[in-house]
Amino acid sequence: MSGVQRVLYENLTLAYRKLRGTNRRRPLYCALDFTRFERKYELYEYDGLLFIARPTPELTKSVQSFLASSDAPGKLNGNTIEVNYSGRDADRWVVSWLKQVAAIVTDAAGEVTCSITTDDGDPLIEFFRITDGKLVRPRGQIQRAGAEVVV
Repeated sequence: MSGVQRVLYENLTLAYRKLRGTNRRRPLYCALDFTRFERKYELYEYDGLLFIARPTPELTKSVQSFLASSDAPGKLNGNTIEVNYSGRDADRWVVSWLKQVAAIVTDAAGEVTCSITTDDGDPLIEFFRITDGKLVRPRGQIQRAGAEVVV
């Protein structure tokens, strides 16, 4: 049990004793899942270009108005939506934003790459594309081979 888990266990035991009205030193036996309490630090980096396949003035105006009204991690340059965001994205608001863009644009070339870096080491890579008004996401993971000395 790590130090954080030990402190959490002791605080839960003390709270349980106060609720039960006893201060006996009997250990508290219960199933505690400490994996739910461990919060990993995750850094999300979204980067990419989406080229609107069939731009029309109406479509461009609707994309511009959506980008202006939302807290957008992207901007419109001609017929290209440039997405760039780096930071915490625990509730995946950027993905929901991309879903809304997909519903408006319906078809786009290019992709947005998301690199998720955690404390564990190897990043998780997600690629987002817009096809038929839907956001498509194939996933990938980097597998590292043995280290070699660079000369």
